[in-house]
Amino acid sequence: MKKLLYLFLFICLNFQISYAIELEHNNFKFNIYSNIYGDFFYKYNKPSSYTNNIEHQFASYAFTGSSNAGISIEYGKTSFTFEAGVSDIIRKYYLQYNINKENKHFILIGRDATIAHFTFGQISNNLAGLSNYGTLINNNRRFQFRYGINGFQIALILPYLSSWNQEYVNDPASLYDGFINIPRFEISYDYSNKYMELKTYAGYGAYLYDKNIYNKIIHSGNIGVGCKLLVDEKSSVYLSLFYGYNLSMTNSLTNMNTITLINNTINVTNIHSFGVAAGFKYDYNKYITTQTGLGYTFNYAKTYENIDDALGAYLNIQIKINKYFSIIPEISLFNNMQSNTKQSEGYSFMAGVLIFLKI
Repeated sequence: MKKLLYLFLFICLNFQISYAIELEHNNFKFNIYSNIYGDFFYKYNKPSSYTNNIEHQFASYAFTGSSNAGISIEYGKTSFTFEAGVSDIIRKYYLQYNINKENKHFILIGRDATIAHFTFGQISNNLAGLSNYGTLINNNRRFQFRYGINGFQIALILPYLSSWNQEYVNDPASLYDGFINIPRFEISYDYSNKYMELKTYAGYGAYLYDKNIYNKIIHSGNIGVGCKLLVDEKSSVYLSLFYGYNLSMTNSLTNMNTITLINNTINVTNIHSFGVAAGFKYDYNKYITTQTGLGYTFNYAKTYENIDDALGAYLNIQIKINKYFSIIPEISLFNNMQSNTKQSEGYSFMAGVLIFLKI
């Protein structure tokens, strides 16, 4: 009986429900949607000499991190979208004016996902997609002004506007008094044909520290390219390459800290980051798809004794039971290798499953 109870709880935790209602009348369109994720993963951490990680963990990441529900209202060329979440209560709200839908010509104002990143494949750890391990992802949803035409997009990303919209995790500068976030500038270009899907991107931002006699500007930027190559009707290859400068300020490499505060004196360590990743996807048939990937990132600064690098790999299989129900088990390995002081940072192994239910 106890085993059946555990199995029932496991199944309840491991699902994704996708739901949508669409209404249309003349030039008016109304859409209600929701995506409720659930996953269950076992994680083993090999502790390093100084991190003191918990060795065995059981956790669900995607429910609070990616679950959402929203509405989209469109009249003529103008649309408004509002999206709520769990950990991030107000995920998105933006107004979009479609100048010409055929060539994707639009203007957007509001809080939406940023554009200077690329990732693929991996589902564990809240759909991380090898982020920090060869790919670059920025889950920040920031208030922005964005313009797009024919696959080209340019965006001015504003700093947080109020306490509920602060990005403490990816903006460590906001933890120190005296820092001013300067708006971030991002561009991207998407191109596709029957053989490939290509994305290039770049971003630049800065933080200004001005307190008493101290005056520092911390620059942060990134540039990269990612693509999906269609080998044949069943198989695809993914490739990603990026360079970043002080990425821990605006992207997800939060294990690095460019800022230290010693005796009330600000010290800035400029960190260079490089990442490369490759993935493969194969459709055995209309019911089974497998994906695997490998990525490597290393970080370097003049003050480092050694490069700080990390290696990640994953393998998952999507099993489509029918058009409403799919199961995605995955295993992944993340080797944090060594720190910039030549200390071992240990590794992590994850195994789990995500169940997809569409109604």
